[in-house]
Amino acid sequence: MIATNGEVLAITQVLNKMAKLPTLPVKGKYWIGRDVKLFRDIAATIEEQRKALLDKYADKDDKGKPIIEPVEIDGRTMEKFKMSDEDAFREELQGLFDIETDVEFFPIKLEMLGDAEGITANEMVALDILIEAE
Repeated sequence: MIATNGEVLAITQVLNKMAKLPTLPVKGKYWIGRDVKLFRDIAATIEEQRKALLDKYADKDDKGKPIIEPVEIDGRTMEKFKMSDEDAFREELQGLFDIETDVEFFPIKLEMLGDAEGITANEMVALDILIEAE
């Protein structure tokens, strides 16, 4: 299967969530567990490259450490790396997410997922390419 790195990250998130569902049948847990391992390895490589981009673009303090600033988002205080050229960072990051990767995975039969309680419709859409319908 060909997927972009962005799709791989989305699939990895949903697989990790599904693997923890107490209502998931044993067969489903088994096959999802196998796919989790495959996708986590690819996601780890993507994360390494994302961190390298952060290191490249983040402004540094006098000790060479990235400067992190508080920002207000939707009424919550979050932390953000200070960057002089945030547009260039975002462009390279999007380029990383757009890279296509050939992923070999184990198809998951729909009935192995049970009722998938706790998984949203959008999350199921992210898994669409992994699900084998009867």
